[in-house]
Amino acid sequence: MFEHRRRAPKSKPLSSSEPVIQRAIGFELEVKNWRTWKCRDPQYLPEAGERKNISYRRPHGVQEKLLKGEGYSLTSDRPSAESVPEFITDPFPETDSGLAKLDSTFRKITELVTLMHAEARSHPDSLNPITSYKDKGTVLKPETFFDALPEPDFHPQATVGVHLSKMSDLMRISGNPSPSVQESRFTRIKDVNEPPAFKEKESMSTAFGRAERALEKFSKTFKPFDGWKPSIELKNLCAYMIHYLECPMINFLSYPKSYFPVMARTDFAQIFNLLPIDEMAFFREDDGTTFLRIFEIVEYDLPEGPKLDMRDQFFAKGIRQGQPTASCHAIDGLDRATWIRNIPLEKDFLTQDYYPGKREQARQLDTMGGWYGFDRLGDWRIPVPVFELRRIQFTRDAQELPAIARDVFTAIVELNREPTENPR
Repeated sequence: MFEHRRRAPKSKPLSSSEPVIQRAIGFELEVKNWRTWKCRDPQYLPEAGERKNISYRRPHGVQEKLLKGEGYSLTSDRPSAESVPEFITDPFPETDSGLAKLDSTFRKITELVTLMHAEARSHPDSLNPITSYKDKGTVLKPETFFDALPEPDFHPQATVGVHLSKMSDLMRISGNPSPSVQESRFTRIKDVNEPPAFKEKESMSTAFGRAERALEKFSKTFKPFDGWKPSIELKNLCAYMIHYLECPMINFLSYPKSYFPVMARTDFAQIFNLLPIDEMAFFREDDGTTFLRIFEIVEYDLPEGPKLDMRDQFFAKGIRQGQPTASCHAIDGLDRATWIRNIPLEKDFLTQDYYPGKREQARQLDTMGGWYGFDRLGDWRIPVPVFELRRIQFTRDAQELPAIARDVFTAIVELNREPTENPR
């Protein structure tokens, strides 16, 4: 959603003219076990609508828009043999009116999916034609059919702008939520006892403390200037990067961007631009070598031991597409040290535009770090990086969707509450 596909410009000091990405919170709602199809040829349209006649239909392309409703679009998500329907909402401003719009939009989505499932159950031999729902919005692909017979399995995600100084709080509630219902929405609760999920949560919960300890040791050897104490922004950036370095060693059984429960959409070179000016200048003095020293000091929370070899590949265990039994693919064009050192130098190599390896490997990075601007929040229009929350609680109860979205929205708004004066 909200794609910004272009060659990344060089990072530059922030100004009031910096582009705004969305100014709000947007949701994606994938229906994991439903499928969307299109007819191979218009002359076979009736046959394509019969559930048994697979040969007369084919999946949609990735992110084809099928229906535009009020406040949302229904799209096809995956460029695979079985495309998956996904609802993408318009952005909701972080205001009372935005919350009201969210409730209205999710009620409409809930009504539509409930109707589609009921229709499929009453006609189990046929697929659902999208033209049956033209009163729910504008049909953009009239030859579309849905297999909506299984009980829907909803996997929500959200795209949010969050203050860099609040990143540790976002990681905490994503990795170790309190018992409150609102915070519990930030993790897929049913998965937490699986070893990779547990290690992911542990990494998010402890990364900030480990970043603080590493910076304390770092400051005894490297002093940017008299009286320097690491800024809260630097601590949060380092914590987030520690988590990023650990994730590919924990959860490596799928495509790369699925490794990260909280995935950066703004690239790390731009996030680095949110540090205080004197810290930015210091870490740029020696081509990022001193910045790398921080991560050589860190104690990493991995079974292999407390240190990671910075010369090793960022994706040292390779990647798999889909299932744990799938073959492992190399993605060996980027080592950890190169990634870290180049962040102060205005390039995030963990993006398609700057990845230094083979082009087919770069494509695996998909939308990681694909945005080069910032969201701007509050009266002071403070620039904040944009993140994708990939582990929001899933549900098979369509009636619970508005409550999940509302709780996530409310938690992010509370996280972003402004100070009374301009912190920049």
